[in-house]
Amino acid sequence: GILSFRYVAEPWSHWLPIDDAGVDPLEYDQVESYLHRREQRGDERAQATISSGFHDENGRLQYRSTDAPWCRGSNGCAVFTVNPDPDIPDAFYPLNKAFLEWGDAEHDTYRATGLDGEYIDSYLGVATALDHRRAHFAAADTPLVFRTRDGRVGVPQVFATTEFARWLTTDVHETLGKLTMANGILSDVPWGADLFDFMGTETNWLSGGRFAPESDARLLYRRTLAYRRPGSLRSAISTM
Repeated sequence: GILSFRYVAEPWSHWLPIDDAGVDPLEYDQVESYLHRREQRGDERAQATISSGFHDENGRLQYRSTDAPWCRGSNGCAVFTVNPDPDIPDAFYPLNKAFLEWGDAEHDTYRATGLDGEYIDSYLGVATALDHRRAHFAAADTPLVFRTRDGRVGVPQVFATTEFARWLTTDVHETLGKLTMANGILSDVPWGADLFDFMGTETNWLSGGRFAPESDARLLYRRTLAYRRPGSLRSAISTM
């Protein structure tokens, strides 16, 4: 009676371990050059990052240096924000983030195993980040938004993630007849609530050793959007 879900990915990210001592994760030009070198060596994830990566207002890929437990290169790690919209085209780098994560190989996995469905992680991980890349605007099915401080328009990550999730969940439900699950969803914004069979989020009600549960208002918000579907809260306390 226990269901097994395949971990798709975080729709918004590419965690790139830096394994070159000559690359400083804090230097944009060095990181971008490293990403392109990996693509030239056949790294499909690098290609998808180049085609789908968010651009800032200066036309540069959006990334930050980090030292997450799950991304420890010999010289650090860079996490890129990417747009997972399946409609993104790039003639020079044809593999986008969506098709990197979902395609014929994943269908074959279902035919060869007893998997019950797909699991999308960190749905609202960077929900309000804006993609200013004009080449991505034409792919958007949802109207662009603007940033109040300077009027610049872009695609918010939550809109791009929802387009990816709608594309994927439709295929999983209708083609495979399987279930879908999301983590990090229903946190103050409703996008994606209509797409999944099971929703939940990580939380910590013992912050600083003090019992501090979420408010009734937030819990009722989650319950309302989930309707009759199950949902869960699970501990986000980590010892990594």
